Amino acid sequence: MALASLGSATTADAETTQPAVLEDEIRSDVYFLASDRLEGRGVGTPGLDIAADYIATRFQSIGLKPLPKLNGYFQPFEITKAQSVSPSTTLTLAGKKLKLGADYTALSFSAEKSFSAPIVFAGYGITDKSRHYDDYAGIDTKGKVVLAFRFEPHDDKGKSQWGKDDWTSNSHLETKARVAAEHGAAALILITPPTFHDPADALLPFSHQFVANISIPVLQLKRAAADQLLKRVGAADVVELQKKLDAAAKPDSFALKDADATGNVAITRTHTKVKNVVGYIPGSGPLADEFVIVGAHYDHLGWGGEGSLMNMPTAHGAATQIAQKLANAISPATTQASPHAAHPTSMPVARAIHHGADDNASGTATVLELARIFAHRAQTQPPARSVIFATFTAEEAGLIGSAHFVKEPPIDLKRVVAMLNLDMVGRVRKNILYVGGGGTAQPFKNILKVEDLKSPLEFKNFGDGGLGPSDHMSFAVKKVPVLFLFSGNHADYHRPTDTADKVNYDGIADVVRMSVHLIDDLTEMPRSTYVDAADKGSMMNPMTAGDEGETRRASLGVVPEYGGEEDGKGVRISGTTSGTAAEKAGLQAGDVVLKLGDQPTSTLMELSTALNAHKPGDKVKLVYKRGEKEITTEITLGSRGG
Repeated sequence: MALASLGSATTADAETTQPAVLEDEIRSDVYFLASDRLEGRGVGTPGLDIAADYIATRFQSIGLKPLPKLNGYFQPFEITKAQSVSPSTTLTLAGKKLKLGADYTALSFSAEKSFSAPIVFAGYGITDKSRHYDDYAGIDTKGKVVLAFRFEPHDDKGKSQWGKDDWTSNSHLETKARVAAEHGAAALILITPPTFHDPADALLPFSHQFVANISIPVLQLKRAAADQLLKRVGAADVVELQKKLDAAAKPDSFALKDADATGNVAITRTHTKVKNVVGYIPGSGPLADEFVIVGAHYDHLGWGGEGSLMNMPTAHGAATQIAQKLANAISPATTQASPHAAHPTSMPVARAIHHGADDNASGTATVLELARIFAHRAQTQPPARSVIFATFTAEEAGLIGSAHFVKEPPIDLKRVVAMLNLDMVGRVRKNILYVGGGGTAQPFKNILKVEDLKSPLEFKNFGDGGLGPSDHMSFAVKKVPVLFLFSGNHADYHRPTDTADKVNYDGIADVVRMSVHLIDDLTEMPRSTYVDAADKGSMMNPMTAGDEGETRRASLGVVPEYGGEEDGKGVRISGTTSGTAAEKAGLQAGDVVLKLGDQPTSTLMELSTALNAHKPGDKVKLVYKRGEKEITTEITLGSRGG
């Protein structure tokens, strides 16, 4: 028994009869969902539709009812994705036409525009006032095409001269693009520095997930093509340029003599129809018009690509794996979910079926078994509140399915008392189960203590708040109390080796038994408002910023509207965290942050970059929009966790 000293459960409670769990059914569901036939359940694959049909058929056979506002068990909608660089993209440098895919490529967040202008070399393409470093100082880049290196000044070991353990935000590709645009550039062309990096000089893979609203075309040029250009204008080659910049640790920018760049960037986009799968059991009694939602995502990574760790070393620590999960959880329209943004190194696209047995066939199978148990029991004992069982699509692409559910809810969200999310519950080890969100409703703490006592599982706190790397966050930002169950990371995470034979089915059965009692508690507990203060203890504290290695980070405290379409006119928020600068300034859900200090914040990355330029305690001007009204106020930035 876990945490026995914390609970007040009686012996009778502890000996409560456990529900009969059909472990063979769970095993069958996981093996089917994680089979080769379903191709890793990636968005746009036939396998994802097969999975949706399978779940809907199971819901029907179990006896769940469709929600009245849905046509059957599906909640369909459409996802628009940047698919590839269009063949109509062109680039000519100093009169020489280059070959797309061989000499250069366009990045997925590039503006789709034509350009024709003189070329200026701008070092690492960085303007950082805090470090008194400006590659744009003393040169005219207005209306010019900027040629610049990726990364930032290197030390003699190939690491950043500025970041303690990692590259600073100056190395982020979107940061470089934003800075170039702010200096009036017509386009930005990036080169991978030759020393310390990728001797093959691979072009960055196109990111289907990373889309930002940059106002200028952004391309990557291979070093050989760059050297040919530099030779024609009598400039030093890329090796010498990098050597000089790194040795001096100061800018050395210049205009290329009689060299123009002409080009056009176009992106091919696809429209994919997807669907959440939803059914419910009506409640009985005075609380029947209120809801408890039990959910899990049923998609995974398909054949790999962005989000895959297939080509990464397997010895990742828990922090690294959780960070990867977080990166995938954040909206693809606003974050550095792609490898070429978050980690400025080349990474080949992985191509193999990513079976996703633990992530998240295990959670989906658990929801199916819970639905079966509750539907069977409801024949004689309906729940006090109605219980919705939902499996969400496109979680791996940025919580898109759950974000759509709360954006266009088929029920009144104000009547949802709690949401229980199961994501990766298939690798229970040493009976440990991680539980997040325990502080988001007042009754949760005691409920969890009691259920911890009853179950052979040992609960470990995964953060009291509701902001975290899975679909529960879509509900938390709408102020619905949430709980998150997770059995922990492992070396097969986001790799093809996450297969059904490695799942702990006895462990899932224990999760099911415990969850039955937990759901009973949620259907009967006193209703609670969302506890905002708990979000300070989330496993993902929102909108903190600062470079790796800094001990204190500036915090604004806004919760971005994850999963929504970024309109390029600011960062729309779903709310604020209690006690933070944003809350004190009176920001509300639906507000759009336009500017922080002297920096515009048209995307989430730009807002993060603006925060990076400040430290806790700084007083800065904040400009935001509420409806049609633009509001300016002064705020004092807080610190992470403070």
